[in-house]
Amino acid sequence: MDDPKNDIFGSFDWKNFGQFFGGKFPHAANDYLKDPSWVDRVVKDVMKQAFTNAVDLNMLKNRYRTEVFETHNNVVVKIHIPDKEQARNLSAFVGINQIKLEGLPDDRSEVVKLPSHIVPESCKAVYKKGVLQMQIRKVKISERMHGVNVRYFD
Repeated sequence: MDDPKNDIFGSFDWKNFGQFFGGKFPHAANDYLKDPSWVDRVVKDVMKQAFTNAVDLNMLKNRYRTEVFETHNNVVVKIHIPDKEQARNLSAFVGINQIKLEGLPDDRSEVVKLPSHIVPESCKAVYKKGVLQMQIRKVKISERMHGVNVRYFD
């Protein structure tokens, strides 16, 4: 293995590989073999950069912890809002498969997807001890058949 062409590290294009990952990789295979601890630093840097770019960190601060679960007849949504004043400033809108909260800090809104279709008009909401709890009746799918009126034209 004295011939660098036969050596996997010698024949690998480390320069292009390093540029792909932001120049964080060692320039020589010998650096790699001597001290592999650089891998940990590179992975942390790449992950930090990827998640910082992909997610607006201010958005995470404004999100509320949400629990959604179903019973046979209802969907129950619990939204943890510890600040009572923030809870009073929120407006909630219910659609057939989601809840939209408006009035978050920085004029943001948040959407909570629901696991089943619901009857929006049936929503009952209570704020108590830092939790906004919404109970909404599920749409019941009937197996009953409905007749269809057909109009005939000559």
